[in-house]
Amino acid sequence: PSYASNFMAVQESLNTDIFIFCSLNKTNNELTVCGWMPKAEFLMKATLYKKGTPRYRSDGTSFPLFADMYEIINKELYDVDSPEMLIKQIEDWCKNKK
Repeated sequence: PSYASNFMAVQESLNTDIFIFCSLNKTNNELTVCGWMPKAEFLMKATLYKKGTPRYRSDGTSFPLFADMYEIINKELYDVDSPEMLIKQIEDWCKNKK
């Protein structure tokens, strides 16, 4: 929940309604869905960091962003416990959107 998900600003114009944020553990080849959020809501809640802004990791190291990047803390995303739950949440959102 305390980790962040990122989205490159250059992709903002892509024709999509929902973002699904995932994390890939390359050691064990495990993909974890961190959460999801409708695009419009994400763009309102996320913080935009400009290219070159230093970002700091929990271990104290840092790196400059190579491009403009949106960032949101995972606890702000809609939580997902299973693939079935993700599908149901998105179906419900689609039915209720205006």
